[in-house]
Amino acid sequence: MIEVNKLGILLEKTTRDFENEGVLNPAVIRVGDNVHIFYRAVSRGNYSSIGYCMLEGPTKVVKRLEIPLISIQFDYESHGIEDPRITQIDGLYYMTYTAFDGVNALGALATSNDLVHWEKKGIIVPKLTYDEFKVLAEAKSAVNIKYLRLYQMTYSTKQLFNLYNYYLFHILVYLMKKMNLFDNITNFFD
Repeated sequence: MIEVNKLGILLEKTTRDFENEGVLNPAVIRVGDNVHIFYRAVSRGNYSSIGYCMLEGPTKVVKRLEIPLISIQFDYESHGIEDPRITQIDGLYYMTYTAFDGVNALGALATSNDLVHWEKKGIIVPKLTYDEFKVLAEAKSAVNIKYLRLYQMTYSTKQLFNLYNYYLFHILVYLMKKMNLFDNITNFFD
């Protein structure tokens, strides 16, 4: 059995404009002895950016940026960027996040060599209307090889399915294909 130790709250909202309404839903990656936390920072009006802090050991905050690490830049993220997820492949860090334009929540990607300087790559998922998504979500069998899903998954369309993890899976498959780990799968994303 795994033992879980509750160590308390690590981060709370501050009076800084970019995180004065809340900090939540972090991505975490350990590099050496440090833990890097990328979190959704919420400002008044429910606009989000990605905040950053670094821990030494499991709970000691040794660095916390006073400005967002990643901010709104493009129309497709005009109402916020949120829910980061991070991984490292061959020395390059890949961060997926949700870009929200006020209507659509779409998966986007940024990359970094150093966890400090990030290059946004743009939207990496198809832009679907709610009705198009509903057709895919309610399908009982494969709609198209491009749309991979767990066919036996059940959920109510009123309870929004966690699209972010769905998109993250597609990103990882895409990256694995680009790294030639799926040589036997052809035209998966064509």
